[in-house]
Amino acid sequence: MGTIGLEQEHRSDFELRSIFVEAYELVAPFLDTEGRWISLAHEYLAHDAMAQRFPDVAEMRLFAVLGSIASVHATGRRPVD
Repeated sequence: MGTIGLEQEHRSDFELRSIFVEAYELVAPFLDTEGRWISLAHEYLAHDAMAQRFPDVAEMRLFAVLGSIASVHATGRRPVD
């Protein structure tokens, strides 16, 4: 499995970029190899884990991160700092 570095990242949402790698490691076990939630319960648990770990991130932004994590996971790669 390869990695995705952030050195050429052009997005400017530094708050979400700063938590993305940690959030990915937290949430990836809830996804299958194709980036789909193993079950609805897994999606709920992943969201709950994110909300507890990152309480200052707004709810809708957590959903955006979860979607991005699923997309990255589906590529078979993982992010690195």
